[in-house]
Amino acid sequence: MTELTVDILITFFALLFGSFVFSSAGFGIAIAGSPFMLMTMDPKTIVVVINTVSLPLFVMIILQNRSYIDYRAMISPSVAGIAGVPFGLIFFTKVSSTLLGIIISILIITLALYTIIFRDKTIKLNSFKFSLIAFINSATLVSTGVGGALMAIAVISKGWRKNSIRGSLSLFYLLVEGLAVIGYMITDQYNKEIWLMSSIGIIPVILGFLIASKVISKVKDESHKKYLLTIIICAGSIPLLKEAFKLF
Repeated sequence: MTELTVDILITFFALLFGSFVFSSAGFGIAIAGSPFMLMTMDPKTIVVVINTVSLPLFVMIILQNRSYIDYRAMISPSVAGIAGVPFGLIFFTKVSSTLLGIIISILIITLALYTIIFRDKTIKLNSFKFSLIAFINSATLVSTGVGGALMAIAVISKGWRKNSIRGSLSLFYLLVEGLAVIGYMITDQYNKEIWLMSSIGIIPVILGFLIASKVISKVKDESHKKYLLTIIICAGSIPLLKEAFKLF
């Protein structure tokens, strides 16, 4: 078995798992898939591949949940998210993301634990705070592929149901990561390996969506919230440990 074949197989199953997690929860494709892809691929390559193959996944989830999306509530965070894309690109091309990853991971875990402790209460987020989270989330997604849990916590605080969460987050990510892909092209981040892995990756992404669609319809909203919070804590813990290890 050649090295390229191993890379393709690992990428296929990593994106299948990542797509399943994202399609179920509304975020987490990078957190679920990138640890496996890191075994054979450069971290920056992984960020570009995942953000590229995620686009058709976002479209499918938006179409599936279009009647549940609160479009008006997503205007402000979407504008803020778009504004965060250039900053993410600067970090991606110029700045090390180690310290940024640690800060974001600590923030994710803290907010998730707060949400669990006060799960019977609604966390109040005004439009400014919601937009600020969207801006930070956008910059970190574009630069490191990590940060989706921040927006998940924000929409959970709104008390939205699972289909609203999945649809609204996908709409936000489509705008942000669509612009990120354009930015990657402008800054010449694509090469033959990225185009190959992105082309192959569309297949497992679609399969993961189809499998998750069968599962999510059987999950109650309260169970879905607990599922989200579990992934959020894992999402914060994994990059925190990884980035902290680099400092020593």
